[in-house]
Amino acid sequence: MLATILLSAAAVALTARLYSERLRDEVALLKCLGAQRGFVIRALSLQLILLGLFAGGAGAIVGALGQAVLGWFAAPLLNTTLPAPGWLPLPEALGLCLLLLAGFALPPVLDAVAVPPVRVFQRAAGNETRSRLGLVAALLAIGTLVGFQSGEPKLAAYVILGAGSTAGVLALLAWGLVHLLTPLRRRSGVAWRFGLGNIARRRGTAVAQAVALGVALLALLLLTVVRTDLLSSWRNRLPPDAPNQFLVNIQPEQVQPLRAFFAAHGYTKLDLWPMARARLVGLNGKPVTADSFEDQETRRWINREFNLSWTDHFGDDNTLLSGQWWTAADAGKPWLSVEEYGVEKLKLKPGDTMTLDIAGTTTTFTVHNTRKVRWDSFRPNFFLATPPGVLENSGAVQWITSFYLPADQRGLLRDLVRQFPNVTALDLDAALAQVRSIVDRMVSALEFIFGFTLLAGLVVMLAVIEASRAQRARETALLRTLGASSRVILQGLLAEYAVLGLLAGSVAAIAAQIMAWVLAVQVFDIPYGPRPLLWVAGAAVGCGIVTLVGWLSLRGVLKTPPRQVLVG
Repeated sequence: MLATILLSAAAVALTARLYSERLRDEVALLKCLGAQRGFVIRALSLQLILLGLFAGGAGAIVGALGQAVLGWFAAPLLNTTLPAPGWLPLPEALGLCLLLLAGFALPPVLDAVAVPPVRVFQRAAGNETRSRLGLVAALLAIGTLVGFQSGEPKLAAYVILGAGSTAGVLALLAWGLVHLLTPLRRRSGVAWRFGLGNIARRRGTAVAQAVALGVALLALLLLTVVRTDLLSSWRNRLPPDAPNQFLVNIQPEQVQPLRAFFAAHGYTKLDLWPMARARLVGLNGKPVTADSFEDQETRRWINREFNLSWTDHFGDDNTLLSGQWWTAADAGKPWLSVEEYGVEKLKLKPGDTMTLDIAGTTTTFTVHNTRKVRWDSFRPNFFLATPPGVLENSGAVQWITSFYLPADQRGLLRDLVRQFPNVTALDLDAALAQVRSIVDRMVSALEFIFGFTLLAGLVVMLAVIEASRAQRARETALLRTLGASSRVILQGLLAEYAVLGLLAGSVAAIAAQIMAWVLAVQVFDIPYGPRPLLWVAGAAVGCGIVTLVGWLSLRGVLKTPPRQVLVG
């Protein structure tokens, strides 16, 4: 959403600048005819307001249609249909349009108002612009837009910093690729030499276009990578016999009968884990509540009960981070093993103490070690664990277990529920299938939303093309006067935009590859290497889109007679 707004702001600024340049002659003529400065400002401001209201209304219609599409995506997830859009978002849309125009279109228009009447006779007069006013207005508009969308100043600052950093990295990548293309001018044909020469002469413009379109392509490529690559790799990482059934609410007196039941069905190595519930009431001798922490996620975590277990050993899906494992000889000692999430949220380390309320009894434990759990093993694991002999008599204790059940043996669950009606069976296969369906739907909805970001990037590129139309028409006329055929010129222009598309797609693919690697390592904890197909897809999509848009925009330039351009 914010990426679309920022790209739209850039498109508004570029088109307003182009309109301002064309407006100067008209303003100069109006002043010669006696128009006062205030009259011109009011007229142009009213024009912008009407334009903003019209654009906001059109955007509201498009938004209503977009909501219908998103409702189609969301209906299977919510098991209901979204209500019809109301009128409440309309003032917000209109205000957003007016704010964009005030921050990015009004300053260039006011620059045109300052043109002197002498411009009617001297075309060079009044070409200077007051960029400082435009910069201040743009920064204020960006801050207001991001702050309004995010709702929190701190989050707005992070968003602006992240967007600026992303654009800066993309710009550096694009500049580096443009620099690498420069030597190719001497080793290519006439058309490619013409196209690459245009990129070299307009290096700043080429970088801006690559960044604008690269941001949009980056979002789409990253979504595709997350859905089709990272999630598939994560699913394929699971062993074929990973547990797909969880049993909870097993009472202590049912442990042995349950083991016998599973042994009779061929499950001789069923691991059951005890579980008790506790609430944190103190840290290092000081009482704590949810209000003792500033982080909202920590508050929510503290405000509920923890699940504890006890064991004399940990499985291979637990990795020691600090401290030492205990042994069977340490039974009965009030020690705790804390998972890294608790370490992160509560800043715990070996030697710290936690006071827990377990079924009305307060007990103080000492953190003996910290560990990292590989939760995707789908085996029972706990944030907090103690040695045996500490929690057995703490009150309400239940047991849990997990196991792998082949699809052709689902009848075992019916026998289980019939013999142990209080035991709850959780089917992870069904849950994972539902999660995959939800993720696919969410990604499809996000791809639809980021389609508007792609359109905003294309508008930026079109604005840049339109700004250079007159210069390109003159260059084309000169080349045709010197004997170049329309076919060679067309090939040169297509080569230029094909290379620009390759730049934008390559920049987006590089950034998507880097972000995907970070997600793979930090979030999914899976190995991730280069994906050549991603590079090819990004370059091909960028090349195709930019070439088509460039040809549609500049095909009229090729039909302009050289005499009309050179004489005019």
